[in-house]
Parts: sequence; structure tokens; C-alpha cells
Amino acid sequence: MDELRGLSVLALIIYHGCYDLAYIFGLAPVQRFLLFIDPLVPLFAGSFILFAGVASCYTRSNVRRGVRLMLLCLVITLVTSFIPGERILFG
Repeated sequence: MDELRGLSVLALIIYHGCYDLAYIFGLAPVQRFLLFIDPLVPLFAGSFILFAGVASCYTRSNVRRGVRLMLLCLVITLVTSFIPGERILFG
């Protein structure tokens, strides 16, 4: 289960890295690669959510993990609020 979740995270990291290269730096070969991989993105994201949900059944404290995640999201929102045009909103 962890291997499958790790593969889906790796696929999402590769996709977002290629997206940044294509649209921030304007690399045409990467843009063509994204046209090929774009239809697979919902599969990557969906598989990660599915595997993370199944794995959460085997943990001891989902509440503690949820509170930590919520605090991390609030910190990200607070930090990015000071960067013009780059604000990431929690929720």
C-alpha cells in the first residue's frame, strides 16, 4: 500500500515539476509532454486519495494527524499572505 501511495505522490511531483518548467520557464518540449500526461493527472490524484484513505484506517490517531495538517495549512496561508500574487488559501 505504501509503495502505491509513494508512486502516486512521485507521479504528482513529476507532473507539477513539468508544469512549472513548461509554464514558468516556457519550455516547449515539456509543454508537449504535458499534453500527453494531462489526461492521467486525475488518475494520479485519485489513486493518492484512495490509497491515503485506505491507509488511514490503519493508523492510531487520525484526529491528531488532522489537527497537525490543519495547523500546517494555516501556517502556509499566513506565510503566503505576505507574498503579493502568491497567496495560498487554506480550505
